[in-house]
Amino acid sequence: MKSTTKNNRNQKTSNLPLSIGSGVRAAAKVGAAILGFHLFGSSFLWVVLALLFCSNLLRGIFSCLLSFVVLIGLFSFLFTLIC
Repeated sequence: MKSTTKNNRNQKTSNLPLSIGSGVRAAAKVGAAILGFHLFGSSFLWVVLALLFCSNLLRGIFSCLLSFVVLIGLFSFLFTLIC
């Protein structure tokens, strides 16, 4: 039990949201969003927000569509081999 509490006291990780290396990447993303808003107007901002909030949903839809296309290709290949 002592070793568990000792390990909990000496944590090597921090709970900070950004590390030193990712600060530049985050600044580049914010800069790209500002530039897009300046060039394309508020519609660009809505598209960026939709992509941020719906990325998991869009990734699932694209994965399903890709699987569907692969299955169609496989079945058409098998059908041409049989006939």
